[in-house]
Amino acid sequence: MSEKLTCPYCEKLNEIPDDCHTQDEQYETECSDCEKIFGFTVYYIKGTDEYKLPCANGGIHEYQPIVGAPREYFINRFRCSHCGEEKTINPEL
Repeated sequence: MSEKLTCPYCEKLNEIPDDCHTQDEQYETECSDCEKIFGFTVYYIKGTDEYKLPCANGGIHEYQPIVGAPREYFINRFRCSHCGEEKTINPEL
């Protein structure tokens, strides 16, 4: 983990031990500077990313070609840039 812990006694930064990653679990660690033991709890912040879905509100899907490998699998495959719906479009029809 790249986050650091601040010792509540001496305020020095400490690494989070590699085996301390379970959310809402209480852990103890020793400060690398003052050598006092302190506790900490791991938590993760939930985030959201809102965006418009015109195709879900009466608009049309805006299909873009899907690019990937193997290339043959993605020929004539398209994905809506708004909602992610995928479809195969046969250019011969």
